[in-house]
Amino acid sequence: MVGGAWGVIAAGLFSKPSLMATAFGDMGSHAGWFYEWSEGSGDFTLLGIQLIGVLFIIGWTSVTMGTYFWVLNYFGMFRISALEEEVGMDISRHKGACYTMDGPSQEKIEELSASRHSKKLSVPKESSEKDVPVEGAVTGEEERADA
Repeated sequence: MVGGAWGVIAAGLFSKPSLMATAFGDMGSHAGWFYEWSEGSGDFTLLGIQLIGVLFIIGWTSVTMGTYFWVLNYFGMFRISALEEEVGMDISRHKGACYTMDGPSQEKIEELSASRHSKKLSVPKESSEKDVPVEGAVTGEEERADA
């Protein structure tokens, strides 16, 4: 971002009048601030427009990305869990240590694996005689009697 902003500001500082006329035709007499200053003018028009453009880009990026990051944070998708951060995303996502050969402790890896497996939904088992009926629940026989 800083390199792009510098490129925009540098155009407002160093634009040579003859090169601007070649590139854009006769668009007016606004040149880079250093060229204007050397002629005794000090015309700040081009540099001012470039600075306004940089400020607009910073504002636009801040608003759009700030909103995006707020939404991610609101839904809990902005950060990983503390355990996953300690173990490392290379272990949790790719199942291998990338930067250190020793990696995290085995206990932390097992804890992360157990926390991931505990979040899965269990499949309901088939009903059997050992099932205890829930008070107030409608059973299949009562549904057929009502129909």
